[in-house]
Amino acid sequence: MRYPPCQTGTFKDTPSLWRTRLDEPHYSFKTLLLLLLPALLLVLGAGFYSGFREESSYLQYQELRVLYPLVTAIMQAASSYLQWALYAIYAAVFVFATMKGSHNGRAFVARFAFSLIIVLIILTILKVSFGMSRPGIGLSAAPFSFKDDFASFPSGHTVRIVSAALPLAFYFSRIWISVAAALVIALVAYSRLWLGMHYPLDALGGILTGSLIVFLMFKRQRGLRL
Repeated sequence: MRYPPCQTGTFKDTPSLWRTRLDEPHYSFKTLLLLLLPALLLVLGAGFYSGFREESSYLQYQELRVLYPLVTAIMQAASSYLQWALYAIYAAVFVFATMKGSHNGRAFVARFAFSLIIVLIILTILKVSFGMSRPGIGLSAAPFSFKDDFASFPSGHTVRIVSAALPLAFYFSRIWISVAAALVIALVAYSRLWLGMHYPLDALGGILTGSLIVFLMFKRQRGLRL
Protein backbone atom coordinates (compact mmCIF):
# COMPACT_ATOMS: atom_id res chain seq x y z
CA MET A 1 0.00 0.00 0.00
CA ARG A 2 1.50 3.31 -1.09
CA TYR A 3 1.18 6.62 0.70
CA PRO A 4 1.68 10.23 -0.39
CA PRO A 5 4.74 11.99 1.00
CA CYS A 6 4.15 12.45 4.70
CA GLN A 7 5.67 13.59 7.94
CA THR A 8 6.33 11.46 10.98
CA GLY A 9 4.90 12.24 14.37
CA THR A 10 2.43 11.18 16.99
CA PHE A 11 -1.08 12.16 17.99
CA LYS A 12 0.43 14.06 20.92
CA ASP A 13 2.46 16.14 18.49
CA THR A 14 -0.59 17.08 16.41
CA PRO A 15 -3.44 18.43 18.54
CA SER A 16 -5.38 19.52 15.42
CA LEU A 17 -5.16 16.08 13.82
CA TRP A 18 -8.89 15.72 13.30
CA ARG A 19 -9.88 19.40 13.29
CA THR A 20 -7.96 20.83 10.33
CA ARG A 21 -8.65 20.07 6.69
CA LEU A 22 -5.82 18.17 5.05
CA ASP A 23 -3.34 20.25 3.07
CA GLU A 24 -2.34 17.23 0.96
CA PRO A 25 -3.89 16.00 -1.17
CA HIS A 26 -6.15 18.76 -2.44
CA TYR A 27 -9.37 18.28 -4.34
CA SER A 28 -10.77 19.94 -7.44
CA PHE A 29 -14.40 20.37 -8.48
CA LYS A 30 -13.64 18.88 -11.88
CA THR A 31 -12.29 15.68 -10.37
CA LEU A 32 -15.18 15.52 -7.92
CA LEU A 33 -17.64 15.80 -10.80
CA LEU A 34 -15.87 13.06 -12.77
CA LEU A 35 -15.96 10.73 -9.78
CA LEU A 36 -19.70 11.30 -9.35
CA LEU A 37 -20.55 11.37 -13.06
CA PRO A 38 -21.39 7.64 -13.56
CA ALA A 39 -23.76 7.66 -10.60
CA LEU A 40 -25.31 10.96 -11.65
CA LEU A 41 -25.91 9.72 -15.19
CA LEU A 42 -27.55 6.51 -13.96
CA VAL A 43 -29.77 8.22 -11.41
CA LEU A 44 -30.71 11.14 -13.63
CA GLY A 45 -31.41 8.77 -16.52
CA ALA A 46 -33.70 6.67 -14.31
CA GLY A 47 -35.42 9.81 -13.07
CA PHE A 48 -36.09 11.27 -16.49
CA TYR A 49 -37.26 7.90 -17.79
CA SER A 50 -39.73 6.92 -15.08
CA GLY A 51 -40.01 9.95 -12.80
CA PHE A 52 -37.97 11.18 -9.89
CA ARG A 53 -40.60 10.33 -7.27
CA GLU A 54 -43.22 8.38 -9.19
CA GLU A 55 -44.63 4.98 -8.26
CA SER A 56 -44.05 3.94 -11.88
CA SER A 57 -40.34 3.86 -11.07
CA TYR A 58 -40.96 1.51 -8.16
CA LEU A 59 -43.21 -0.76 -10.23
CA GLN A 60 -40.68 -0.89 -13.06
CA TYR A 61 -37.90 -2.14 -10.81
CA GLN A 62 -40.29 -4.53 -9.11
CA GLU A 63 -40.74 -6.28 -12.46
CA LEU A 64 -37.02 -6.19 -13.21
CA ARG A 65 -36.17 -7.84 -9.89
CA VAL A 66 -38.36 -10.81 -10.86
CA LEU A 67 -37.01 -11.02 -14.39
CA TYR A 68 -33.33 -10.81 -13.39
CA PRO A 69 -32.77 -12.54 -10.03
CA LEU A 70 -28.98 -12.72 -10.50
CA VAL A 71 -28.76 -8.97 -11.00
CA THR A 72 -30.95 -8.52 -7.95
CA ALA A 73 -28.59 -10.68 -5.88
CA ILE A 74 -25.60 -8.62 -7.06
CA MET A 75 -27.40 -5.39 -6.23
CA GLN A 76 -28.30 -6.70 -2.79
CA ALA A 77 -24.72 -7.71 -2.07
CA ALA A 78 -23.37 -4.35 -3.27
CA SER A 79 -25.90 -2.44 -1.21
CA SER A 80 -25.21 -4.46 1.94
CA TYR A 81 -21.44 -4.99 1.93
CA LEU A 82 -19.51 -2.50 -0.21
CA GLN A 83 -19.55 0.30 2.35
CA TRP A 84 -18.16 -2.08 4.97
CA ALA A 85 -15.40 -3.13 2.58
CA LEU A 86 -14.40 0.53 2.25
CA TYR A 87 -14.45 1.01 6.02
CA ALA A 88 -12.09 -1.98 6.25
CA ILE A 89 -9.72 -0.14 3.90
CA TYR A 90 -9.69 2.85 6.25
CA ALA A 91 -8.87 0.52 9.13
CA ALA A 92 -6.02 -0.97 7.10
CA VAL A 93 -4.71 2.51 6.23
CA PHE A 94 -4.70 3.43 9.92
CA VAL A 95 -2.88 0.23 10.92
CA PHE A 96 -0.23 0.59 8.21
CA ALA A 97 0.18 4.30 8.96
CA THR A 98 0.69 3.54 12.64
CA MET A 99 3.25 0.84 11.85
CA LYS A 100 5.14 3.17 9.52
CA GLY A 101 4.86 6.22 11.77
CA SER A 102 2.93 8.08 9.07
CA HIS A 103 1.34 11.23 10.45
CA ASN A 104 -0.41 11.92 7.15
CA GLY A 105 -2.04 8.49 7.05
CA ARG A 106 -3.34 8.71 10.59
CA ALA A 107 -4.52 12.28 10.07
CA PHE A 108 -6.41 11.15 6.97
CA VAL A 109 -8.30 8.41 8.83
CA ALA A 110 -8.95 10.59 11.87
CA ARG A 111 -10.26 13.39 9.69
CA PHE A 112 -12.42 10.92 7.77
CA ALA A 113 -14.01 9.60 10.95
CA PHE A 114 -14.72 13.11 12.23
CA SER A 115 -16.13 14.27 8.88
CA LEU A 116 -18.23 11.12 8.47
CA ILE A 117 -19.93 11.78 11.80
CA ILE A 118 -20.85 15.30 10.63
CA VAL A 119 -22.21 14.00 7.32
CA LEU A 120 -24.28 11.32 9.08
CA ILE A 121 -25.73 13.94 11.43
CA ILE A 122 -26.72 16.03 8.41
CA LEU A 123 -28.21 12.90 6.82
CA THR A 124 -30.33 12.18 9.89
CA ILE A 125 -31.57 15.76 10.08
CA LEU A 126 -32.58 15.70 6.40
CA LYS A 127 -34.35 12.35 6.68
CA VAL A 128 -36.34 13.37 9.73
CA SER A 129 -37.10 16.89 8.46
CA PHE A 130 -38.36 15.88 5.01
CA GLY A 131 -40.08 12.69 6.16
CA MET A 132 -40.59 11.47 2.61
CA SER A 133 -42.23 8.05 2.23
CA ARG A 134 -40.41 5.12 0.71
CA PRO A 135 -41.48 3.55 -2.60
CA GLY A 136 -44.58 1.40 -2.33
CA ILE A 137 -45.86 3.11 0.83
CA GLY A 138 -48.31 5.31 -1.07
CA LEU A 139 -48.53 7.95 1.62
CA SER A 140 -47.65 11.62 1.69
CA ALA A 141 -44.64 12.94 3.58
CA ALA A 142 -44.65 12.80 7.38
CA PRO A 143 -41.90 15.07 8.71
CA PHE A 144 -40.56 14.26 12.19
CA SER A 145 -42.41 10.96 12.35
CA PHE A 146 -39.13 9.15 13.17
CA LYS A 147 -40.33 6.09 11.24
CA ASP A 148 -38.23 4.27 8.66
CA ASP A 149 -41.12 4.25 6.17
CA PHE A 150 -40.79 8.03 6.08
CA ALA A 151 -37.00 8.26 5.87
CA SER A 152 -36.59 7.94 2.12
CA PHE A 153 -34.84 11.22 1.32
CA PRO A 154 -31.91 11.24 1.00
CA SER A 155 -30.72 7.67 0.51
CA GLY A 156 -28.57 6.73 3.51
CA HIS A 157 -26.72 3.93 1.72
CA THR A 158 -25.82 6.34 -1.09
CA VAL A 159 -24.62 8.97 1.38
CA ARG A 160 -22.41 6.46 3.16
CA ILE A 161 -20.86 4.95 0.02
CA VAL A 162 -20.14 8.38 -1.48
CA SER A 163 -18.62 9.68 1.76
CA ALA A 164 -16.45 6.56 2.05
CA ALA A 165 -15.30 6.26 -1.57
CA LEU A 166 -14.48 9.88 -2.44
CA PRO A 167 -11.79 10.48 0.23
CA LEU A 168 -9.95 7.30 -0.80
CA ALA A 169 -9.87 8.45 -4.42
CA PHE A 170 -8.46 11.87 -3.49
CA TYR A 171 -6.01 10.55 -0.90
CA PHE A 172 -4.34 7.88 -3.03
CA SER A 173 -4.57 9.89 -6.29
CA ARG A 174 -4.38 6.80 -8.52
CA ILE A 175 -6.45 6.57 -11.69
CA TRP A 176 -7.49 2.97 -11.08
CA ILE A 177 -8.62 3.79 -7.54
CA SER A 178 -10.59 6.76 -8.86
CA VAL A 179 -12.26 4.57 -11.49
CA ALA A 180 -13.06 1.91 -8.89
CA ALA A 181 -14.48 4.53 -6.52
CA ALA A 182 -16.68 5.98 -9.25
CA LEU A 183 -18.02 2.54 -10.19
CA VAL A 184 -18.68 1.58 -6.58
CA ILE A 185 -20.63 4.81 -6.00
CA ALA A 186 -22.67 4.25 -9.16
CA LEU A 187 -23.38 0.61 -8.32
CA VAL A 188 -24.62 1.28 -4.79
CA ALA A 189 -26.65 4.35 -5.79
CA TYR A 190 -28.38 2.43 -8.57
CA SER A 191 -28.86 -0.64 -6.37
CA ARG A 192 -31.12 1.39 -4.08
CA LEU A 193 -33.43 2.03 -7.05
CA TRP A 194 -33.25 -1.55 -8.29
CA LEU A 195 -34.10 -2.95 -4.85
CA GLY A 196 -37.12 -0.66 -4.55
CA MET A 197 -35.85 1.11 -1.46
CA HIS A 198 -35.57 4.58 -2.94
CA TYR A 199 -36.71 6.86 -5.74
CA PRO A 200 -34.18 8.47 -8.10
CA LEU A 201 -34.58 11.76 -6.24
CA ASP A 202 -33.53 10.05 -3.01
CA ALA A 203 -30.37 8.66 -4.60
CA LEU A 204 -29.58 12.05 -6.14
CA GLY A 205 -29.92 13.67 -2.73
CA GLY A 206 -27.66 10.98 -1.30
CA ILE A 207 -24.95 11.69 -3.87
CA LEU A 208 -24.98 15.40 -3.12
CA THR A 209 -25.11 14.95 0.65
CA GLY A 210 -22.33 12.36 0.70
CA SER A 211 -20.05 14.58 -1.38
CA LEU A 212 -20.03 17.13 1.46
CA ILE A 213 -17.31 15.05 3.09
CA VAL A 214 -14.82 16.25 0.47
CA PHE A 215 -15.30 19.87 1.52
CA LEU A 216 -14.89 18.90 5.18
CA MET A 217 -11.71 16.88 4.65
CA PHE A 218 -9.67 18.55 1.92
CA LYS A 219 -8.64 21.98 0.76
CA ARG A 220 -9.48 22.98 -2.76
CA GLN A 221 -7.00 22.87 -5.64
CA ARG A 222 -7.69 24.34 -9.04
CA GLY A 223 -7.36 22.17 -12.08
CA LEU A 224 -7.88 18.51 -12.78
CA ARG A 225 -6.43 15.89 -10.49
CA LEU A 226 -6.94 12.15 -10.89
